[in-house]
Amino acid sequence: MAYNGFDINGDYSCESTDKSIEITQNYWRAKVESYIEQDSKKGRDSSNNVMIDDYDYFKEIFKNQRCHMCNAQFTWKNRPILDRIDNSKGHSKDNVIPCCLSDEGYQLLRKGITG
Repeated sequence: MAYNGFDINGDYSCESTDKSIEITQNYWRAKVESYIEQDSKKGRDSSNNVMIDDYDYFKEIFKNQRCHMCNAQFTWKNRPILDRIDNSKGHSKDNVIPCCLSDEGYQLLRKGITG
């Protein structure tokens, strides 16, 4: 049998040997500006978006949490982004979850959502 011993509920994620990411203030500033620009272009309200002042909060999230989609650790090779829970709303603190930018499953899912 090809799948002998396979547990459908098992955790088969590969552990990275890379050190977890510790974002810089410049990196965070660029992300915040990008989220505001994205939301403005799409006509979403960005008045409640994540701000540069949220740096310490998201620095800890990216350092200690994992990708919401694939459970991978965030590293400089596997950089984090904030994915919107409700795509009609902006990148507000209560409307985002941490995800991998490079997650293939994420990219396929987003293609279906955003075209």
